[in-house]
Amino acid sequence: SAFDVFVLRQWKEFGICNFTVPILGMLGDNGGWFSDGKRTLFGAPLFSERARNLAGQYARQFDEHWREAFPPQLRYFSYIYDEPAPKVYAELNRLTGEIKRQAPDFRFFTPHTVDPELPHFTVFAVPFSFGYVKSELERGREIWYYNWPHPLDHHNYIKKRLYA
Repeated sequence: SAFDVFVLRQWKEFGICNFTVPILGMLGDNGGWFSDGKRTLFGAPLFSERARNLAGQYARQFDEHWREAFPPQLRYFSYIYDEPAPKVYAELNRLTGEIKRQAPDFRFFTPHTVDPELPHFTVFAVPFSFGYVKSELERGREIWYYNWPHPLDHHNYIKKRLYA
């Protein structure tokens, strides 16, 4: 597919190893849900059971395809919400919970301190504070540092990106 060609090209030409998932991304930020939550997901209202179910089906199929199409050093993540505030946790957890139920290995990312109230997130981007994240690393959690959208990839990618 065109998507597969894109991913492989980015990896081979620029050394990019982490990719965002199409569709399941940026549904809101610290201010709340975009479009006040009136947005649709796969044609269904965002907070509906149908949208959650379809999102789970999509995530399962995406994860299965990813594992078949790409080598294990290439990974994906869904940047589904930017810096979620506690006021959106209930709906966000319903959505991410259904997705994880259908696709247990699906990876969610958010720039946010590690929060046990967000149990379905796989990757947190945290402020620089080594002591703070040590316990999370020991638990096997993946931690990225804030202000960079993904781990520092191959230097040729960075060089081309910054000095193009």
